Amino acid sequence: MAQGNDVLFFDIGDCIDRFEPWTEVEQGQNIVELLNNLPADAVTIGNNEGVGLSHEVLTHLYDHANFPVVISNLFDKETGERPEFAEPYHMLNLPFGVTVAIFGLTAIYPVSYDVVGWDQTAIDDTIQYTLDEIMPHHPDIILFLSHLGADEDERIAKKFPDIHVIFGAHTHHVFEHGEWVDQTLLTGGGKFGTYLGHLTIDYELFEKGMRKKAINEELIATKDLPSVPNEQQRVSDWHQRGREQLTNETVGELPQDLPNAESHINPLQSYTLKAIKAETHADIVLLHSGLFLTPLQKGEVNRQLLHDCLPHPMRLIQLEVSGEQLLEHLVPEIAAMHDKLQYQPIKGLGFRGHIFGELAFSDVVTEKSIDRQRRYRLITVDHLTFLPFFPLLHDSVGKLWGEPFLREVLGNYIAKQTRGGVQ
Repeated sequence: MAQGNDVLFFDIGDCIDRFEPWTEVEQGQNIVELLNNLPADAVTIGNNEGVGLSHEVLTHLYDHANFPVVISNLFDKETGERPEFAEPYHMLNLPFGVTVAIFGLTAIYPVSYDVVGWDQTAIDDTIQYTLDEIMPHHPDIILFLSHLGADEDERIAKKFPDIHVIFGAHTHHVFEHGEWVDQTLLTGGGKFGTYLGHLTIDYELFEKGMRKKAINEELIATKDLPSVPNEQQRVSDWHQRGREQLTNETVGELPQDLPNAESHINPLQSYTLKAIKAETHADIVLLHSGLFLTPLQKGEVNRQLLHDCLPHPMRLIQLEVSGEQLLEHLVPEIAAMHDKLQYQPIKGLGFRGHIFGELAFSDVVTEKSIDRQRRYRLITVDHLTFLPFFPLLHDSVGKLWGEPFLREVLGNYIAKQTRGGVQ
């Protein structure tokens, strides 16, 4: 607490990312420890926590948290109950006599949440229900921790004027001094911890109805903040410990080198297509070469080598398409985008690769090999269905194939081949 002020600290989600080796090893427990030590007054979850962790891991992620997790729109798929770690809202009675209500929602990804055993409720219905529960407590200030994105935050501010401040995340937007929508202030602090959002409320002005004068937001560049003693060493130690533990976990052995080439179809890509087809029993698999960041060498393969090669938080998605759609839509779409995408940087999504590269099928897709009337089970990475480049993939309704990330599917296949599994 600063002198004469009540000070609160919130996190708006995506603080856990399995791109980092030590987070992969710890499955986020190290980040919960960090939030405990800050200390956090409340957090919500992002899609990194919600769909990047298994149901079991997320269920117990906050077992030792000393802060509330506010999330109104997440429910267990089997029981229909809210997860034990979650509160629909949290009330804080501050020492200076102000009552603050805090609630949170996370981004809607029904396909991704379904595969890890969660259901999500509709945004507007959930907000209205939550506000109806909050209002009898007569809060002085209502704060919304939103991992929904800037466009949704703006729409919500217009529809729900009782919310005073929306702390925003998910779309990595930067609002240097906040953005007013009617009488609600929206905030956004970018990504990767570049900024720390600092919002102040002068309650005397606020109580007089002078909301726009009472609430002020600024972003503080973290590079300008004094470093914490031993901060860099602690981060370095975490990183090293994660790499060492993953290195010590052997997956299997490869009988040959598997070179990668991010901009061209390559042996590692072809091997992974074969692995996915064997693991999923798909009819056809589709992957792009830019996914593979490092080669895999002949000999022992451990989890760190797989993590270096495929650090992405990607799962496999299965789509049912006709032979006609493959020949008349997908193949021409891929050909049309080839030159544009082969060396195209993956802007804003660096953890998904540096460039897009070339697409390759697991099987020959030509007029001679494909039956136009047949339905085919096509499997690819979920990332491709998020992009607008291939309308057939983008517009098709798919279903995730299981919980494993792409690197885990490849690792499972290598392990089976090492044990003498049938190819």
